Amino acid sequence: LSSQAALPPMFTLLHNVSWPSDFGVFELGSVVIRESTHPFSPFSVHRSMVGRRRSLVRSAMGRAILAASRPALRREMLEMTASLVEEDAPLAKDRNFVESIISQTNKDGYASSINGSEQGISAIALPIQGGGPVLGSLNLIFFTSTMTPNVAAQRYLASMKQAVREIERRWSAANKARGEIT
Repeated sequence: LSSQAALPPMFTLLHNVSWPSDFGVFELGSVVIRESTHPFSPFSVHRSMVGRRRSLVRSAMGRAILAASRPALRREMLEMTASLVEEDAPLAKDRNFVESIISQTNKDGYASSINGSEQGISAIALPIQGGGPVLGSLNLIFFTSTMTPNVAAQRYLASMKQAVREIERRWSAANKARGEIT
């Protein structure tokens, strides 16, 4: 259901901004990309993103999820990351690092990363609320050489927020319809 809710607004976002975006969910210590517009973006160098994992602590998607999660859930996600994702374990255990991510994300109103998942690639991301725990996040990917996360946010954050609202609306409607069917 979350993927079905995410994809149409992601294509609207792609139409408005041209840069690719991904929808990801937390799973086993990292963020798994469930939907992507990379195959359709003229600015993407990667065509196959669905199923790829991104860091909970280094990627914009993961940081958006962390910042939007309640403290108890955040603690559990970080513990899982520390025990299951070897390359992220030191950062997941570093309380000061995690607090700085959350503070910066809350201050900016979006999560960001520069070279967090891949050299030369930057991203901004927003959480997607599902009515309970955070459902996942939506990112926008761009080349580090083309703009900073701050410039990307100035240009594209309004369109991203609109896409997130539409995903949340579609998710809510799908769950409501599903509840009426069962």
